[in-house]
Order: sequence, then C-alpha cells, then structure tokens
Amino acid sequence: MKKTMTLCLAGLVSAAVANEGGWTPLFNGKDFTGWSFDTLDKVQPEEIWSVKDGTIIVQGKGKPNGVMRTDKSYSNYELEIEWRWPDTGGNNGCLIHCSKPRFMSVWPQSIEVQLMKDNAGDFWVIGENIDVNPEQVAPAGKNGPSRRRINLVDGAEKPSGEWNTMNIFARGNTIEVFVNGRLVNKGWNASVSEGAICLQAERANAEFRTVRIRELSAGWKPLFNGKDLSEFDIEDGNATFAVKDGVITGTTAVPSPNTFLATKAQYGDFELEFETMVHDRLNSGVQIRSRSRDAAEGKFPPGRFYGPQVEIEAGPGQAGFIYGEATGRGWLSPEPKSKDPAVNQHSHFKNGAWNHFRIVARGPRIQTFINGVPIADLSDGEIYKSHPKGQIGLQVHAVNAKLHPMSVSWRNLKIRDL
Repeated sequence: MKKTMTLCLAGLVSAAVANEGGWTPLFNGKDFTGWSFDTLDKVQPEEIWSVKDGTIIVQGKGKPNGVMRTDKSYSNYELEIEWRWPDTGGNNGCLIHCSKPRFMSVWPQSIEVQLMKDNAGDFWVIGENIDVNPEQVAPAGKNGPSRRRINLVDGAEKPSGEWNTMNIFARGNTIEVFVNGRLVNKGWNASVSEGAICLQAERANAEFRTVRIRELSAGWKPLFNGKDLSEFDIEDGNATFAVKDGVITGTTAVPSPNTFLATKAQYGDFELEFETMVHDRLNSGVQIRSRSRDAAEGKFPPGRFYGPQVEIEAGPGQAGFIYGEATGRGWLSPEPKSKDPAVNQHSHFKNGAWNHFRIVARGPRIQTFINGVPIADLSDGEIYKSHPKGQIGLQVHAVNAKLHPMSVSWRNLKIRDL
C-alpha cells in the first residue's frame, strides 16, 4: 500500500532530524540508506554509485542505464536536489511519482524531470501523462507521439563543473520545476500524483549532494472557479471581464477609470499564485488587501477601490513592484523612485507570454516573485496599519481612445492563508 507524505516523513525523521523549514534529507551524506537500485545487464550498483565527501558519485559513462530509487512513496511535496556535471555533461534525470519498475527498459512508470545538459526541466512521460501548453509538446517522430514536454526557459543552468539547484513542487496533479530559482516548467492534470523518487544513471557521469524533501502545507484553494465570475464584484470602472477555457480576460473601455474585478472574500496574511499575460502597452496590476474607500477616508472619492497593488506590465518595466493605488503615496516599492534604469526596471516579465506571479503577504512584509525571480521585498508598517486585510482585485487600467481596445488575462489563480 502506498503511504501518505506524513507517514513517509515520520519514518525518515526517525533516522534523521528534519532541518529548519521542514526539510528532511533523503540522502544522509554517508550511504544509501533508504534507497534501492536497479540496473541493466546485472551490473552491480557499486560499479556505478558511490559516496564521497557527502556527495553521490555517479560513474555512468560507458555503463548500462540504471536508477536509484527511494524505498518510500511521496505526494504533495517540494523536492530539492543539487547536481553538477564533473566533465562535459550528459543525460540524466529525476523521476517522480514512480510506480511499476521496468515499465520501459529499466525506467519505472513515472514522470521524468530532465537533468540533461541544456535541457534541465523538460518533462518526459513514461507511461503517464501531464498537460502543458500545446507549444511545449515536441513534434511526433517515426515511432509516434513524442514523450517530451519542452521546458519554458533557456539558459537557466550553470556551466559544467558548477552546482545547480532544482526545486520540484508536486502539488496534487500539478508539477512546477525551478532551476537555480527560475521557473522552467509547469504541468497540470498529471495522470499520477504519488510515488517513489528515482535518480537516473543514464550513461553519463554526474554528482548529487543535496537531496531533500518537505511536505507542502495544505490549504491551497482556487481563487476562481474556472467557469464564471460569481465570486467577484466589479469596482469603479466600465472595463469588461469574460471567462473562457479557465481564463479571465479583462478588456479596456473608453471612457472609463481604472476597473477592478474584486473578490467578495477578504484576505489578510496569504500566499497567492497566478499566471498572467498582458498587452505590451497596457498597464495593469493585482490589488491585495484592498477595499472601497468610505466617505471619511481622504481626498479620493468615496467608493474608490484602493490599497497595495502588485504591478503588471511588459518588460523592461516595473512588473512585480508594489504601488499604493489611490493611497496618495505613489510607489511603495523604492526601486521605481530611482532615476537609474538599472534599478527602476527589469526584464523578468516575458512579453507576449504567460508569466507566473507569486505574492507572499505576511504582516507588514510583502514579497513578490515573477517566473521564480524575486522582485520586491517590502516591509511597510504604514500601509499594513491601514490595510491589514482586504479584497484581491484584478485591474484593467484606464486608457485613451487611441489605445483601446487592449486586454489582460489571468489563469490558475490560487491562494492559501498563512
């Protein structure tokens, strides 16, 4: 019987105390306790795998393929591994949600997260499936449909000889992959959500040091039901919002002030994730802890929706920085106040493509990340005092008639309380 993540971690903690932050090592730095091996051609594992100075040494070059496999199964976790190529690099991978051994040659039935040099973060499906953007599905070959799902980012890896870090977030039937802090792949509707973890030896020399795991806290819930806008109200303006195929799209109106699609629910301390795509000339944003102003609250008109806003705009620009929408304070983040373009803008937002945003609001601190890259880290007691909690609002900015119509879209919105 497969075990839950909680049970698996409990068994591991008896052998090794969990690190700060809930991490539990899968590799103890000394030997292969908790792992088993499978190789082709009856090659003995010690001919391929060894441990030296706290590092797993894989001497796979010129040897048959094989895997080292955890004895336990896992679900709903973050897995972190550090690896490097000691020579010119080669092919290798991390297989997750592994079930039936030797489903395809020596590889178990699973979803592979590729480590191959210059392709880290690709998915390869081995008897399973996962949905990605259509353009990520590699073309079919002479043997039929491709099993490869190409990653989203080039250049995330470091040169051979240097250590790389991969973080794999397996939440239910979604998988997100970060390489050296950059989001490189994301899939959903995976056909499997639990299983063992394997590290490949695929005819290349490789080294691993950190191999650790932590349970992902429960509590994630969709901010949007994917079908209609029944959980939202429109504030202030006349822009229109529509739903199609699980995507919310807001379109400008003329004349109109800024318009906000605001949640009916309020949130205080939370973690919010979503993907967004915006017209290259349309300024937009996501309000957090915001509300409609009452008649006693200052110079802006009563009813005006206001509070902290996480900026959305094409790059190079100020996406991810935090603005005080209708607060009278302008930018809350310090960077946009600089006159130096090297400080006040960045190019981490991908134009004409979907971008992954993560917002963490805890007390007076607000952190933002775009495509896995940290953008803003703001601690502001003043805005927290006036806005400790509030609604989340998707903004369509006012435009003039020459620019209309333009649109901004959101999908995969989810939130959890902290």
